[in-house]
Amino acid sequence: MVGHLSFLSGVALERKFGRDIQPGATDQFAVESYLNYQGDKFTKRFDANSLLRVTRAIDRWEWQPTRTGGIEFLFVSFSSDTLYRPEQSDELVEMATKSGGSGRHVCIDLPYGHDAFLLDGEHQGAVVREFLGR
Repeated sequence: MVGHLSFLSGVALERKFGRDIQPGATDQFAVESYLNYQGDKFTKRFDANSLLRVTRAIDRWEWQPTRTGGIEFLFVSFSSDTLYRPEQSDELVEMATKSGGSGRHVCIDLPYGHDAFLLDGEHQGAVVREFLGR
């Protein structure tokens, strides 16, 4: 349940649930029911230890400076993503530039949290098409 909170922004949760009480319940907010459902579903699909391993691998990864030979990079982020914050993309642009390439970061302002990259095709599609010159 806690992990799922990093995928959605506070704005998205507020829009979807507000302070609504779960239909048929007298003391449970709708957001509680949703998070319980998502948490139960997640534990049936994934082994908790596999998530720990993936998290550890991500935490231990470090950029190894290499010569990028003039490669142009595009980094796209979403303003409400708390899992991969937009500032991290700025750091990647700086790393790409220092290694001989060039980088551009576009931050798309959408209220969907980390899931924005799954929910938005329009904005990020336009950014990628423009980057590729199509």
